[in-house]
Amino acid sequence: MKVIVIDDEKNALILLEALLKELFPEITHIYTALDLKEGVELIHKHAPDIVFLDIEMPNYSGLQILDFFDSKQVNFNIIFVTAYNQYAVEAFKLSAVDYILKPININHLKAAVQRSKERKAQKEVGQQLEKLKKLTINRLPIEVPNGMIFLSYDEIQYLEADGSYTKIYVKDGNVKVISKTLKFFVDQLSNNDFFFKSHRSYLVNIKYVKEFVKNDGGYLLMKNDTRIPLVKANFDAFSDCVKELF
Repeated sequence: MKVIVIDDEKNALILLEALLKELFPEITHIYTALDLKEGVELIHKHAPDIVFLDIEMPNYSGLQILDFFDSKQVNFNIIFVTAYNQYAVEAFKLSAVDYILKPININHLKAAVQRSKERKAQKEVGQQLEKLKKLTINRLPIEVPNGMIFLSYDEIQYLEADGSYTKIYVKDGNVKVISKTLKFFVDQLSNNDFFFKSHRSYLVNIKYVKEFVKNDGGYLLMKNDTRIPLVKANFDAFSDCVKELF
């Protein structure tokens, strides 16, 4: 049996690798990667039976693994490894997606591996993929102090940089302060055409733009009457983006 472990925390990666070697003699090969893109390359190259995947990593969340494969290419089971024990776990339970919590409990690890082996034997890997798609489609995983929430793209009005943090303004008027830079979310939302970077400090959801004003240096008037700066160099790009979408 071949296994790939993907985790940007090197110590966590080494620990899980050691546990797998100690507990599962049937595992003949273990490959490791420190980010999702490197892990995807290993998956294509080695065709593993199980992929252990951290969720919160730089550049790409582990939940974005489906962006790199179509259903015909997925013949491996995914076991998410997460430090978040509330929101994420509840979502995984509802979707029957395998996960283990950090710090790793040996009994939970054994149970997760056993479930994966049974799914592989019963050829249920495709069903897990469909459940995972339902979990992640149109939602952005957001780290919060007591866990993780999955925020619908349609709920996000705009994001504002605040040093090494990002403020996320949501539909109900709440503001979530996340300990990630705006660039992190720009990368996360790069495939969603409705999110536009109007200014170095702002990423807006075009669905919530009420008016585009060229006066006073240029700004976007949001539906909640907030003015978001739009730099002159982005005037044409914003107009083109709106024309393509609507």
